[in-house]
Amino acid sequence: MPVKKATKTKKPLKILMYGASGVGKTHFALYATPGKTLVFDMEGGTDLFEGRVDFDYWTDDEGFKTQSYRELRKCIDFLKTQKDREYKTFIIDPVTLIWTLLQQERQDYKEDKVTKQKANETDLENFTTRDWNIVKKMHKGIIDEVSALPQNVILIAREKPVVKMVNGEPVPTGDITFEGEKNTIYAVDFALRLYSEKKKRLVQIAKDRSGHYETGAVLETPSFALFDSIVNDMADGTDSKSIKTGSENLFGGKPEPGLKLISNVQKTKIQELAKVLGKTGADITEICKHDYKKQFSQLTEAEAGEIIATLQIELDKLAEPTPASNKAMSEKTNKVIHARGAELGMDHDDIRKFAQCDYPIKSLTELTEDQARELLANLRALPDLDKAVGA
Repeated sequence: MPVKKATKTKKPLKILMYGASGVGKTHFALYATPGKTLVFDMEGGTDLFEGRVDFDYWTDDEGFKTQSYRELRKCIDFLKTQKDREYKTFIIDPVTLIWTLLQQERQDYKEDKVTKQKANETDLENFTTRDWNIVKKMHKGIIDEVSALPQNVILIAREKPVVKMVNGEPVPTGDITFEGEKNTIYAVDFALRLYSEKKKRLVQIAKDRSGHYETGAVLETPSFALFDSIVNDMADGTDSKSIKTGSENLFGGKPEPGLKLISNVQKTKIQELAKVLGKTGADITEICKHDYKKQFSQLTEAEAGEIIATLQIELDKLAEPTPASNKAMSEKTNKVIHARGAELGMDHDDIRKFAQCDYPIKSLTELTEDQARELLANLRALPDLDKAVGA
């Protein structure tokens, strides 16, 4: 029977910890956590603690600490398959780098493709909608895997100031958040900000899924004892079952039962749009092969809809009149752009980089109102994260 009665369970804790450099994030993680600890150290932050604290760290085949995404996946698979649960705590230091490195890897791939395949240099050097979706999907995949581990997990992150837009420029609000992909916080039970004040180490509760602490509460001398009462409450519970994660290949190969293939109406629409845009049948075939790894006739209705939407955007751009003026972007349009960006998990820098794909600007304030509205249309055309990853 697929329905189970909810009972008290023992659950490994998932914690996101962030703070400024040197505030003691790694120290807290290594000294405070219970049981044997394994660290995926991406910046050598644990070097000074070796020989003083009992922990292990993951290395590549040559024995080096690494920033490799593939090695991180291997490490996670290792922890998932451990029969005796030798390690009780897993630390990633810092998780911020995963998001940064995935973007860099995608950019390197595109530039390498330009060199090897003599592809269109302008198109490949800029991040497209597809590039953002791929990076987001890969990041979400690794965080989902981590959150499903049977060990306590601590994700260490850098911090950054929260900004608001005033007259088109980012202005610090005085608040602090973690640096990294915004949706990471949804995968953890607790989010803690470590900081120092008057020579005291303090921790501010940014998130507590258990309800033991008020959001915004500040506690002194942070240690894993913060979670003692929570762990004790679960002591007489049963072991929780891991959440299954992983790809179901929803967008490749044969469609699963219940998924409809591309309709004749969609085929005709794609062919009509392609003709107007000067694209050939071979161009459409290449899009299907490159983006969906399948033939045109094997597309699902959803995939065909994505292609139609993309072609329609191209057509809309061609139909747009030349801007009548160089009127500066309005504050209202600027706010709407950032509101849409927030829905997509994009901060100010992400939006700026996205805009730079189409406009030779250094700052968003350089956009005209017409360009800003075009940027807004492009952002609205991006699928929301949950839809983009098939959630």
